[in-house]
Amino acid sequence: MADVIFLLDSSVSQSRDQFTRQLDFVNQFIDHVVVGTENFQFAVVTFSFAAKVEIRLAEFNDNATLKEAVRNISFR
Repeated sequence: MADVIFLLDSSVSQSRDQFTRQLDFVNQFIDHVVVGTENFQFAVVTFSFAAKVEIRLAEFNDNATLKEAVRNISFR
C-alpha cells in the first residue's frame, strides 16, 4: 500500500493546455496501479495563490471514479 499526493501548478504561469497535461499525467499514472484501501490511495492538491485540496486521500476506492474526479479538476 502507498499514499501518493500530486501537487499540480494551476497558477498564471501555466496555460490551460499545460494544466491539462498535468491532469493527463496523473490519470496515466493511475492506469498503472490498483486504487483501493489495501492498495494505492491518492490525493491531489492544486496551487495558485493558495493551495486547494481537490482530492483527499482515501476519498476514492477505484480507478475509474478517481480518474473521473481528476478529469473534473478545474483550471483556475
